[in-house]
Amino acid sequence: MVYSDQEIIAVGVVLLLPEEVQERVCQLNSLLHAERPDGFLFGPSTVPHLSLAQLFVRRSSLLALIERLDKTLRETEPLPLSVAKISGRGAVASLRIARTPELFRLHAQMMDEVKSLSEDLGGMESFFSDGEPARSQDAEWVTRFRGRASYKRFVPHITLGNGHPPVPDVILKFTTAEAGLFHLGRFCTCRKLLHRWKLH
Repeated sequence: MVYSDQEIIAVGVVLLLPEEVQERVCQLNSLLHAERPDGFLFGPSTVPHLSLAQLFVRRSSLLALIERLDKTLRETEPLPLSVAKISGRGAVASLRIARTPELFRLHAQMMDEVKSLSEDLGGMESFFSDGEPARSQDAEWVTRFRGRASYKRFVPHITLGNGHPPVPDVILKFTTAEAGLFHLGRFCTCRKLLHRWKLH
């Protein structure tokens, strides 16, 4: 496929999960998907994650974006995190991550770094499709991420899927040692890996 450098794409800067946590999240997601097949299913091409930033960016600016994020992420140590509860059971279920100063500081740094490269004109066509086109809600969420879901409004979480998971609240402690930049797809899922970082 031939891409235009001026194409605007939807991307996410995320923390990736250690293998055992990723497996648990995929198990919960598959339970939800069995009841709500209109949702999404995690797998090799749809990666569980914790979002730090979402934005629209021109494809021609990807290298500059990666270089900016690299400067911060290569100085970031692995982050200890914990899951306090399952939330949002009526619509989209997620694992709510306990707030820590280190996590909020990293989120703010990511939002600061991407600001000047962010575009306002992205839409549903900006998302990775592969036969599953984005929804208008996906484009609206990325458009409003800076104003509605960042800085003081940032709520760290790991999305599980649509519906009510048939499990009790989960309390997990883990350390994340990797971050990634992804082209986002339907439901703002992480679909195509654009760059990966090791925290150290």
